[in-house]
Amino acid sequence: MSVPAAGAARCPPETMYLSRFTIRRFRSCRSVEVQLQPALTLLVGENNAGKSNVIEALRLATLPLSGRRTVISSLMISLAMSRARSR
Repeated sequence: MSVPAAGAARCPPETMYLSRFTIRRFRSCRSVEVQLQPALTLLVGENNAGKSNVIEALRLATLPLSGRRTVISSLMISLAMSRARSR
């Protein structure tokens, strides 16, 4: 059994936790790995550094809480996947 580090927040047992994700060839992100913390993760950087692109990539990769995708989100995902395949 692993014990969280001192001061680390715990997720409830029924909660899925995304600890990290990698973004490749999405907008300004060529190859970016983002480490996430259970309680709070801050993205800090200069203007035009790609913070919004990281959030948009995560938003597109995950389902909305309702489990339904909007038509626009589905089209954007299809377009991104077809572009990735063509490279």
